[in-house]
Amino acid sequence: MLRSSFLLPLCLIAGLGGCADIINGSTEKIAVQTTSATGEVDGAQCALDNKKGSWQVTSPGSVTVRRGSEPLDVSCTKNGYAPATEYVDSSTSGAVYGNVLLGGGIGATVDTVSGAAWKYPKVIKVPMQPAPVKTVAAN
Repeated sequence: MLRSSFLLPLCLIAGLGGCADIINGSTEKIAVQTTSATGEVDGAQCALDNKKGSWQVTSPGSVTVRRGSEPLDVSCTKNGYAPATEYVDSSTSGAVYGNVLLGGGIGATVDTVSGAAWKYPKVIKVPMQPAPVKTVAAN
């Protein structure tokens, strides 16, 4: 927090390019939780993908991903459950607005290319459904 509270005013006053990159960085930590109608589903294997890379995490857990403008695809699997996928949109990080106002196009371009202009939710919940039970027909 000290980094953000100190650097944001400095970036804005000095008109430095890439303020969001300096403050936010190009990566962020995201918590992944898997749930069902009866509560939390522990131990699901989840893959997170965007154009910047792929990451793995076991739920509930956290993983550091590279920021990007495109959605983050989160796919989870666990025995006894149907595979589940969530598509999570990114949103614009607040620090990028300082670049647009004071730093101009160069700073905004740096933040966009690095991914620092974007952010994902801090917690992603993936709903999972129990797999259908297969029955064998009696002859």
